[in-house]
Amino acid sequence: MNPPVPATGVEPPDWAVAAPMGATTLYAVRECSDVFVDAALRDSAGELMFLSMYGRDTAMLHFLASFTLPVGNGGRNGFTLVRGAERHPIGLADPARLDKLTGRLPRENLFGNLTHLWLYHREGIQPDRSNRSALLLRFEESDEAFAMRTWLLVRDLSPVPLLEHWREPLMQATGELLITPLSAGSAPPIGVVDGVRLRLPDAFEQIVSAAVAEGALTLEAGDLPADCVARVRSAAARLCPATVAGEPTGAGVDSP
Repeated sequence: MNPPVPATGVEPPDWAVAAPMGATTLYAVRECSDVFVDAALRDSAGELMFLSMYGRDTAMLHFLASFTLPVGNGGRNGFTLVRGAERHPIGLADPARLDKLTGRLPRENLFGNLTHLWLYHREGIQPDRSNRSALLLRFEESDEAFAMRTWLLVRDLSPVPLLEHWREPLMQATGELLITPLSAGSAPPIGVVDGVRLRLPDAFEQIVSAAVAEGALTLEAGDLPADCVARVRSAAARLCPATVAGEPTGAGVDSP
């Protein structure tokens, strides 16, 4: 159970507001009957980053085995999720880039002996520290709790220490530079799981240093100037000019 998140009295930024999720009705897999999906995430190239799937053992094994064979020998490099008139193509050209976790539903459930399978990119559970990036998955989480979890990860990935009272000015001023909701990409989330791509730009250390040097970020919380957000944003605009035009750098949704 996650610890309670203290209320800040500040409206969550746009990137922390949950995107509308699809209904919980399961998606069928066109290429493989008897397996069903309730959530899938793709990168901007349409390649799979996360999948939550249900089915019987034999159907699951058949589905996974089809990606180990060359396409010319009956294998696959992708699949399609179907629900009513919806069609969602998903690429899976390199299954080795994904990890797998399985669980079994209780035998007394309504549908009998079913397996729950998760496929996920490693970055979804372990940040890429060399590139200072991470994939944050989100399921039934409040905006405030998600914003706090994102801030904690920013602190963890930051090349310089960040004081807790810097959270509001830093995240309000640089959130759109650091964070891209997957729902804003060319391949939006499917089903009940959402997420964001977090990537600290190369200039992040310089932004923090400039904000400290200019008095926008202070050692004591009570000394923060009233215009601290605007001053941090100004430092970010100087060091990452693309943000002035509203096009954040270093926050794409491609997986590495």
